[in-house]
Amino acid sequence: MPRTRWENSVVELLTEVSILHPLVKERIEAERPEGLSECKLAICMILTRQDGVSMARSALVWTLEDSEPGVNDDIDSLIALGLVTAEGDGNDPKLLMTDKGRTTCQSAIHALIPTFAPAFQDVPVEEIENAMKTLREARRTLDHLPS
Repeated sequence: MPRTRWENSVVELLTEVSILHPLVKERIEAERPEGLSECKLAICMILTRQDGVSMARSALVWTLEDSEPGVNDDIDSLIALGLVTAEGDGNDPKLLMTDKGRTTCQSAIHALIPTFAPAFQDVPVEEIENAMKTLREARRTLDHLPS
């Protein structure tokens, strides 16, 4: 049965995302900016995006578990490095970026900009922002669908 234009577009978008993830991961792993692996950088970026609001460790693990099986070890490493703090309940502490963590994350992102700039330098910022909104909404929706 033929797919609609909308169905084809969604399939193509998801295909591109699934192809992009390993390409992005590979480049970050090759660079290891500020000594951060791709997973550690993702953890830092997620916690930084919380803008000073702590996040339960279980929520962070749930966010990354499917793609990053070593996420717990990476969280522990970031805590040991002083980039992340863990406060409260020993079973499910609240995680928060430290000032050192925010600075390190920003420095790592800045170091990666030249790596990814060629892919985006000719794309108008409005198109990038629209793509980000679309992907964020898709992620939020898929995060909340029943398993």
